[in-house]
Amino acid sequence: MYRLIGELEAVEDPRTGNAKKHKLGDILFIAIAAGVADADTWNQIEDYAVEHEDFFRQYLELPAGIPSHDTFNRVFAIMDPVVLEKNYQNWIRQFVKIKEGSIISIDGKTIRGAGTKDDEGYAHMLSACLSDEGISLGQLNVGKKTNEISVIPQLLDMLDIKGCIVTADAMGCQKEVVRKIVKEKKASYVLAVKDNQRNLYEQILETAKMVRPSSIFTEVDAGHGRVEERVYRIYRDLSFITGVWNWEKLAALVVVESSRYNKKKQTESVEKRCYITNLPKGSSATITHAIRNHWQVESMHWVLNVVFGEDACRKRVYNAAENYSRMMKVVLSLLRHHKKKTGGTKSLARMRKQAAWNTSVLEEILFSALESKNRAEESQ
Repeated sequence: MYRLIGELEAVEDPRTGNAKKHKLGDILFIAIAAGVADADTWNQIEDYAVEHEDFFRQYLELPAGIPSHDTFNRVFAIMDPVVLEKNYQNWIRQFVKIKEGSIISIDGKTIRGAGTKDDEGYAHMLSACLSDEGISLGQLNVGKKTNEISVIPQLLDMLDIKGCIVTADAMGCQKEVVRKIVKEKKASYVLAVKDNQRNLYEQILETAKMVRPSSIFTEVDAGHGRVEERVYRIYRDLSFITGVWNWEKLAALVVVESSRYNKKKQTESVEKRCYITNLPKGSSATITHAIRNHWQVESMHWVLNVVFGEDACRKRVYNAAENYSRMMKVVLSLLRHHKKKTGGTKSLARMRKQAAWNTSVLEEILFSALESKNRAEESQ
């Protein structure tokens, strides 16, 4: 766990008049452990640590005792998010391996509680998710004076994704982004196209009307009172696309038609979505898999909202919301890694409750990633 923390200095606790100092590593360890154990606010983190002080003293010095909730808030507000992000990425690489062909999904998420609509102070985080694992590989804050388009290249620069497939929604469908993915990162792309690229979008729909698809795949899913059929049509004829050369190594167009039938309401809705990709012939199954798996990053954001209550986060001081969001992704990574390692079927919410009730379970979750890494090193 200290691999995530790195070399950090001590900080004072403002709770008392005494010049007590806490180790920053202790503060982060407690925050992450309490986060695993179902604590979502600074008060809950402090309360959990107070009730389990004997447990934490097994691993920490705690020279000034348990930090107050004010100390947690102040520390997360003043920590440099760039340094914390760098440490996070160094840590996540210890037990999550990006393989050739892995799907890296990029998507943004706004933390609604960490700002107000009037001052446009919402914290908006852009994340890269390893879809097969549902784990964040890195994230950047999209500042008020910029947008996702300019931040996506910066996020890609932080990742080693050679041989991977990058997916993104329509915001990421930019010529500069495509060029960086292919030429600089040596990766492939499957990007959604909407009205923000109106000419390209209309030309894809025109292609679908005039050209016979080179491949067609159909999927049917049923559940929760709905039946959904998705038809993937892949077109290799690019003759209707003007300026093909502007889209680095563009090889195919994809039109997905989704028909959803609601059994209870007895209603049907139809939706068409368009994509571009540089994946070559013979990779049709890979393309459909990449499109389908992009929902994993949205699933990760849903989990952060529902299981961790991130949208209710009211941390508005300086960097608190951004750093807390990053800490929650550490917690999520630990939980998902442990679940995969043990083959468990319990929900993440149940795992957090168990960790809160039983410190033995908490220890297993906190240190299972490190044990996996050590065993891998010993076998080499």
